[in-house]
Amino acid sequence: MQLTPTTSDAIRTTTNMDENLQPCNSLQEACKQLLLHSFAIIRVNTKTQASLKSAWLASTKFFAQAYSSKQDDDDYEIEKSMITKYRKINNHNLLGFNRPSPYKLLFRVIFSNGKSPDSMQPWPDDIDDGSLKESSLRLMPCLHDLLCEVMVEIKRQLVDDAHYVLKENDDEQEPRYKKRKIEDYYQYYVDKSSSNDDGSLLDPLFSSCPLDYFYYHTKDEKVENCSEHVDRGLLICISLTNVAGLEVLSRQDGMWYCPEMVSIRESQYTDNETGCSDLVCILSGDQLRNVAMGPIEGRRRSSDNFEEEGRGRFPGLNACVHRVRQKLSACRLSITYELRHKI
Repeated sequence: MQLTPTTSDAIRTTTNMDENLQPCNSLQEACKQLLLHSFAIIRVNTKTQASLKSAWLASTKFFAQAYSSKQDDDDYEIEKSMITKYRKINNHNLLGFNRPSPYKLLFRVIFSNGKSPDSMQPWPDDIDDGSLKESSLRLMPCLHDLLCEVMVEIKRQLVDDAHYVLKENDDEQEPRYKKRKIEDYYQYYVDKSSSNDDGSLLDPLFSSCPLDYFYYHTKDEKVENCSEHVDRGLLICISLTNVAGLEVLSRQDGMWYCPEMVSIRESQYTDNETGCSDLVCILSGDQLRNVAMGPIEGRRRSSDNFEEEGRGRFPGLNACVHRVRQKLSACRLSITYELRHKI
């Protein structure tokens, strides 16, 4: 989804604020940060970290087959033949391998209803012994469950805040809005789902959710790797790598931040044989505002414009504007998962 042009006064580019970025220590803290800024950095658990590492290695191996130094026409022909072989279109969804721009490669896995790969999903099993398929199937439930938990916590904080504001403004009478138990919302997002044998979620509330592997392979500072945009889903999870590229715009202060500076700082003190860390950045998507605010019923909308109030109190409900910086220090592999709600 392309970003509507914004006035220069509203967006101030900076890098000196990156040093203030810190990973959140809890899910609650991450959601507070997201509701203010539209993004949050959080450390994943051991299982998710291992799955990210496996997927990073498998996708690196695949892209090595698709891309070399690009010194002659044969390289492009190899890439072109792989796109033909490993790309499919099904129900208007792009599956598999693609070349969105001359400087960016993509391998996309679509999970229907947040539970299993599309039946037409192509896999490069003949060149990687099934490692990309296997690692993707392990990683997807981890990221899906994480974003579901974030969604539940966002709802918890919005409900708590709505009840507090009503009590504060209604000193003389009992508020008509009753605070629903957070378990109701947990059931709405989680308990209604059936589960895989491994306990991961199969949620009928979600649409086709993409797990994307992006490979940016140019260091040319004149090349636009990925322009400013927002994504259409509820929440987006992006792995942080050892190559600074992702830049996100804070809805609170109008400043640009580079979350990967956090993982790069930490990598100076840790040994990591892959380019990804145990940190991810979670972004607000275009669906979040309506879905998050919508199910909170009971407010006296004639006197209180709850949705407008919510947007003012929680600017991070607006979709996170993000981009990939023009000059990269090295080739960059990014893994993203987008949680999409059924429309």
